[in-house]
Amino acid sequence: MGAFFEAFSVDVWKLGFQIINFLILLYLLNRFMFKPILARLDERSEKISKGLEDAEVAARDRELARDHAQRPPRPPAPC
Repeated sequence: MGAFFEAFSVDVWKLGFQIINFLILLYLLNRFMFKPILARLDERSEKISKGLEDAEVAARDRELARDHAQRPPRPPAPC
């Protein structure tokens, strides 16, 4: 395996440190960037789905109000 690295002029120590630095970078990005962004996206998704549910309820209420308004008035009850 050493011949492979020597053929391509690869310094094994530098390669090892680059791998370690890359893993540290991935950890830090995941911890401080990706998780908060994904949490905000989840909050936004929940907010949007709640808004859609509220819109469905409002549409249903509007239909009920329209049906109620289009009904003929009931005659007054005799006394």
